[in-house]
Amino acid sequence: MVTLDLHHVASPAVRDLLHLVNHPDFDRAQQQIEHLGGCTEPVRLTGRTTTLDTTTGEVLRSYTTSDEPTGNLLTTCGNRRASRCPACSRLYAADTYHLIRTFTTILRRAGLRRIRFHDLRHSTATLLLEQGVELVVIKELLGHAHIGVTATVYAHVRLRLQRDAIDSLGRALDHP
Repeated sequence: MVTLDLHHVASPAVRDLLHLVNHPDFDRAQQQIEHLGGCTEPVRLTGRTTTLDTTTGEVLRSYTTSDEPTGNLLTTCGNRRASRCPACSRLYAADTYHLIRTFTTILRRAGLRRIRFHDLRHSTATLLLEQGVELVVIKELLGHAHIGVTATVYAHVRLRLQRDAIDSLGRALDHP
């Protein structure tokens, strides 16, 4: 093995990559990277596991990430959002198709009008707002990055709730 002096390489990322390529167990690192299938946000697992025979207590398998070239076991992020990880989201495209198809079938069999599956998301948020659930909680449930998105999308509901609150206050003041 040739030892490379990489101190002159300015970029830490390039330096790490050159170090990895020069690692004696580079084939294992390459195998992990290929297994990711293009995942842009891989999860880096660290730790160990031991599988024992429940009857005898004999160790059947033992694994530790410290034996990996990078000290981590890389696995796919599994994110369903294409904006986060296009490679992983493609794995779930069929799930989405089947979910929507099943939803449409349920609506038809129940004699209900057809709505988009996404409309359930809006209905849920609207009902939660009307029940007094805080906007920040709804933002988190919907997965919005910023509360401004939630506030803008559901402004019509908030305005109606504000009018109802003012009307309720007016009635309370008129009839003490």
